[in-house]
Amino acid sequence: MSPFSSVPSDESHLIPCHFLVYRMILADSEWLDEDGTLDPAVFYRRKQDKDGVSLATSVSVGLERLKKWGRAVEGCVSLHVGWVRNIEKLDVTRKDATDTHPVIIGLPYSHENPREAERLASQLLKIARNEPLPPTE
Repeated sequence: MSPFSSVPSDESHLIPCHFLVYRMILADSEWLDEDGTLDPAVFYRRKQDKDGVSLATSVSVGLERLKKWGRAVEGCVSLHVGWVRNIEKLDVTRKDATDTHPVIIGLPYSHENPREAERLASQLLKIARNEPLPPTE
């Protein structure tokens, strides 16, 4: 949005750099190693990730979305949007300003370019921070 206009521009899909976004750690994903460390595969772009690697705008939004699909969540990490943008080729975007499903774009498919997928996923893992899950009812 221009500082001189109150009308949103076509950049409403951009998420401000200071925002946090969240990646849910699925219980059945094998992303969590036996020793409790997170595998870089948590940030791999898979064949079904047409738009990019799925994120959420809050922990509760991510949990609700996965609950609708019957998916159990074992943990969550946050990413600072500006730090993601500091990694070459990567960005965080969404379809529109109210969309609660942002994605990381710029990641190669892990089956097409495994070496580059591993390199970028490892960089994302370095900037990811563990987030507590809310108590279950």
